[in-house]
Amino acid sequence: MASSSNGNGNLLDEFEESFQACLHALAKEEPATEMDKDALKLEVDQTTTKFIHLARQMEAFFLQKRFLLSVLKPELVLKEENLDLRYEIQRKDELIRKHYEKIDQWKSLLMDQQPRKDELIRKHYEKIDQWKSLLMDQQPMPAQGSGGMQGTTDMRNMPGAGAAGPMMGGGAPGGPIGGPAGGGVLPQGPPGAMGLPGMPGSMQASLQAQQYMQQQQMQQMQMQSFNKLVK
Repeated sequence: MASSSNGNGNLLDEFEESFQACLHALAKEEPATEMDKDALKLEVDQTTTKFIHLARQMEAFFLQKRFLLSVLKPELVLKEENLDLRYEIQRKDELIRKHYEKIDQWKSLLMDQQPRKDELIRKHYEKIDQWKSLLMDQQPMPAQGSGGMQGTTDMRNMPGAGAAGPMMGGGAPGGPIGGPAGGGVLPQGPPGAMGLPGMPGSMQASLQAQQYMQQQQMQQMQMQSFNKLVK
C-alpha cells in the first residue's frame, strides 16, 4: 500500500515537473542563430512527448482506481451516477424553459401583427366594394317599352298624319305610305330609337332584350377580370 502511494506521489511529481519543463521551453527568448533554433525545437518536442506519456500513465492509474472502487463500493458509483443524472435533468429543464420563453415571445409578436393584417384585409375589401359600386354606376339603364311602339306613337302625333297611317312630308289623308300622294320617305333608325316600320313590337322588344343581355355579359366579364387583377 505504501509502495502504491509512493508510486502515485512520484507519478504526480513527475507529471508536474514535465508540465513546468514544457512551459519553460516555450517561454524562452527567441534564439539568434539557426543552431539555437534547432536545439530549442528539439527540447520542446522532448518535453511535450514526456508530458503526454505521463498524462497517459495518470489516466490509466485513475481508471484502475475507479474500477477497484466500483467493485469494492458500488453504492458510491451509483451515487455519483445519480448525481450526474440529476445535473443532466436540471440542464434539460433549463433548456426547455428557455424554449418556452422563446415560444411565448413569438406568440406575442404574432398577436401584435394580427390586427395589422386584419386592417389591411378590411381596406382591401373596401377598395373592391368601391370599384364594384363604380362599375355598377357606369352600367347603362335598359330601354323602357318597345321602340317600335314609341316610333308609331310619335308618328301618329305628328301633323299631317293620315287616317290610314303616318306619312312623312305632309301626305294626303288616306294615302299610302311612301306613295305618290305622300311623297315621303320611310323613317330609318336603330331598333332602340324610333323602331323599324313594319316590324312588330314583340320582335323589336326581343332585339332590345338581346342587346341588353349582351351588355350584361360584357359587364360581368369585365368584373371577373377586375377581380382577378385585384386578387
